[in-house]
Amino acid sequence: MLKGEDTFRTECVNSISEDSIVSLLNLYQPLIGGEGVLLYLTLHAEAKHQRSQTTHKHLSRMLNMPLDTIERTRWHLEEFNLMRTFIKEGANHTTYIYHLNTPLPSVDFITNKIFMSQFVSAVGRKDAQEVAARLGNVGISVQGFKEVTKPFRHVEINEENTVEEAVMTRITPQYTFSSDGDINFDYDRFLAGTSRLVFPLELRNEENLALIGRLGTLYGIEPDEMRKLVKRCCELDPPVFHPHRLKDLCSRHEVQTKETKDRYALPPASFLQSYMNGRPLPLSDKKILEYLSVEMHFSNEVINIMMEYILHKSNNRLSPKFVELVAGEWARDGIETREQAIEETHKNTAAPASGRPRKVIDLPDYMKQEHKDEGVDEKLMDELLEWQKKSGQENDNG
Repeated sequence: MLKGEDTFRTECVNSISEDSIVSLLNLYQPLIGGEGVLLYLTLHAEAKHQRSQTTHKHLSRMLNMPLDTIERTRWHLEEFNLMRTFIKEGANHTTYIYHLNTPLPSVDFITNKIFMSQFVSAVGRKDAQEVAARLGNVGISVQGFKEVTKPFRHVEINEENTVEEAVMTRITPQYTFSSDGDINFDYDRFLAGTSRLVFPLELRNEENLALIGRLGTLYGIEPDEMRKLVKRCCELDPPVFHPHRLKDLCSRHEVQTKETKDRYALPPASFLQSYMNGRPLPLSDKKILEYLSVEMHFSNEVINIMMEYILHKSNNRLSPKFVELVAGEWARDGIETREQAIEETHKNTAAPASGRPRKVIDLPDYMKQEHKDEGVDEKLMDELLEWQKKSGQENDNG
């Protein structure tokens, strides 16, 4: 039970925006009550100016609220993910740390099935639909226009669900990545804590979100950290997103070496980092991984197997030209899964599936000169050509 001498400190990661206040008062308030709004805003104010621990007796006087009411109200805030609580018990009193989360933007709250279900129960279906229509409509205003849409006839309409479904269809953002199943990024967590002042709704299109997911997957960047990087890549007036800036920030983000039973499932940056003997991964190596993921759309597992294969073939060297040659071959062979990638590493001396031998093509003089001008290791290129010729000879003999 909370005691007056128990102390607390408060922290909040993001400032509360105008939209957060609208969401807090119009959507959260029926769920957490006026006391919940008052406690949240008071703790938020404390976080901005708090220099040391404060007692709950002081907080009780400020709120004109008994300690047991403060504790029950805090539970409501925790229930709706507006705050997290940490405690450390001492000999004479308990120390609390209150971590405040930003309220969901209005649109994200309205499209959250769990929260909206609670909201409907609190205010009723009619009021809930009115609030959803008023706060959730972020599209182009049609005020002053005359609707000339031809009605769709001969369809049975379920009157009970008509209004609700129409409202929800209009306000629900549609993010689909059907062709990018190799992205492993928690979009729900990323978007839940991202306000429109951090990442404007106009910029949340499929292309930008796919890039964010791919870079998060590649470098193993968690949604909370990615949110900070995305914020640095957005302009608000007018809304502009800078993808190249995000690529640069992600490539300079510190790579974490992770322990796992399945090394091939690691983010490629972590996988390659494990070969560095405690040293940081060079930026040039990160750019190679970015090319394979963002441009070539290989999955983590395929990239990791390819990296292991190339490092083995080239004595632990990563030449961009060598990587491009291998990546191009794997792309043409349709390598998409771990099993296909492993099989590919064993078949460079085998004939293609068509039964025709691989044709060995020597590099023309102008390309050799091009490689030389670009500073590519000539010895490595010679080894590659020798390996290519050897593969062709074995195919001819087979």
